[in-house]
Amino acid sequence: MSMRGMWLCGACWAGLLVGCGPAPGTDAGAGPDAGVVDGGDDGGAGGLDAGPGPDAGGADAGQGFDGGDLGDAGDVGSHLTVLANEAQYQALADDMGWIKFLAPIDGVARTAPLLEDCYFQNMNEAAYHIIFLQQFAETADITYQEYLDWVLRRPTRRWWGGGVQLINQPHPGGAGPRTLVFTVYAEAMGISSLTVADIVEVNNILHTCVAFAPELLAFQASDIEQETLVAQNAAELEAAGVDVW
Repeated sequence: MSMRGMWLCGACWAGLLVGCGPAPGTDAGAGPDAGVVDGGDDGGAGGLDAGPGPDAGGADAGQGFDGGDLGDAGDVGSHLTVLANEAQYQALADDMGWIKFLAPIDGVARTAPLLEDCYFQNMNEAAYHIIFLQQFAETADITYQEYLDWVLRRPTRRWWGGGVQLINQPHPGGAGPRTLVFTVYAEAMGISSLTVADIVEVNNILHTCVAFAPELLAFQASDIEQETLVAQNAAELEAAGVDVW
């Protein structure tokens, strides 16, 4: 079995194990985030606890994509709305190289606190989306169900949620020796399941917000449903400029 196949099987098994018991809570009393990056209850989004492969993780310290300086991260605070250089990426990323993001969806009026195109949260301060949102006055009292409604469920969705991770694997489109994979949270079945248009929208948003390496972005499926979607629509995704990991 390929490494990719082993990873998928492990992800599915991890999802089954999580589903057998109560979802672990956050320190704010709410359930975990819905997606793959936290390894918690995914609300149907699937699990990727271990990342995409044995060489996954953050960029090599002290060296950027071109072998030069990483740049100056500055004070990243609780989040950034644009990743201007690799130093900022590293400053926000967790030990596995993941950074969670939230982004207002097209066609829905933006509401505070998320008014910019992207929000990359500082994983060292808030490992979960819901804890990140509770840092703002406008969403200080957000519940787990409200989070699921606003991020996973199409009829009530106002924000895209997911994660980005820089991995030491060649980009599938040949853009470089590394890949910046991104995931998109969604319920796995029914009206809320991910579509090609959803992936294209998030891909386009991230291309404007990951300023230091937009060419290295590639979508990574989070579950079997998304794997099937990608396989059946590979030509459409390619035509729309979406690289797939």
